[in-house]
Amino acid sequence: FLAQDTVILKRIIYSWFKLILPVKLGGVQNVISEFQITLHSRDLLLLRKIHFFFGIGLVGEREDRNQAYYSVQSARAIVNVIIPHFDRYSLITQKRADYLLFKQAVNLLIQGQARSSSEGICDILSLKGSMNKGLSDTLKINFPAILPLPLYFFPPSFF
Repeated sequence: FLAQDTVILKRIIYSWFKLILPVKLGGVQNVISEFQITLHSRDLLLLRKIHFFFGIGLVGEREDRNQAYYSVQSARAIVNVIIPHFDRYSLITQKRADYLLFKQAVNLLIQGQARSSSEGICDILSLKGSMNKGLSDTLKINFPAILPLPLYFFPPSFF
């Protein structure tokens, strides 16, 4: 990255650590972990640089929304590349809390716990309930006993 790219990333980045749990007949059948950065389409070159830097994932565009994105959905790639990067270069503000919960969830996925038992799925759901916008209405209806974990709180930091 160039120095100005780092400054741009610190100011305009919209990224998320996301857990996708599609609900089908009989409950959750699969858990997908995703790291995604979304920027305005004019910043596509920057996302390509990020893709080149990490060497994993894909870059795409949503032309109808004037957005470009960089996405990684492989749990192994996230554990081997994305997590070590954010462990070394910590996030600031509340995004760090989402990252720490996401990291726990991905580690559960890699260990096979979330895929092999209903208890593992419930652990993932509890983590998801504390991340970003919490559980979707569909997940709340299908899993009413799931309680989000206590939230990490990071005071605002200025950079």
